[in-house]
Amino acid sequence: MASRLSTCALSIGLALAPGPLLAAGAPPQLSGKSVRASWTDNRVERNDEGREKSVSQTSTIKLYVSDKGRIFSQFDRAVNAKQTRQNLDVSGSGHTSLNFHAEGNKLIADQQATGGARRVTITFDAAFTTCTTSVINGANGPRQRHQNLSKTAWLTLVSITVTSTSCDVTTGNSFGN
Repeated sequence: MASRLSTCALSIGLALAPGPLLAAGAPPQLSGKSVRASWTDNRVERNDEGREKSVSQTSTIKLYVSDKGRIFSQFDRAVNAKQTRQNLDVSGSGHTSLNFHAEGNKLIADQQATGGARRVTITFDAAFTTCTTSVINGANGPRQRHQNLSKTAWLTLVSITVTSTSCDVTTGNSFGN
């Protein structure tokens, strides 16, 4: 499993290299629109006693693109039926946040984590009225221990597989401002 994660990390490693982020604003067709992208992944995690457990996690990114092309976003995650959530302000601050940049008809977010990385790609149709989401997770060497979302246990991620994705575009500010 670790080799599968390492292979994915190679494909996103260049985007996460130290240095300035791309300064590309959002495409003008997204001005004044909100985007909601979500995915579910199945994870196998190992606790400190060596027991492995399968966990389903749902992640949702909510975005709003201002009339100046700035991307405002929120990242929510829920694990199993506990619905433990962690809200992160991911408007491009910090190397562990989802940092968005535009490439043609795509918004791409890269996120570093201890021993790994994630790339979320939101691809829009020609009119920027519909979208699709893809997620790549990768590892760089052995996985480090991390706390679960509810901060009650230390775990090591063994594998992660994205099982479903969704995406939609709406007019207006989804944050209600």
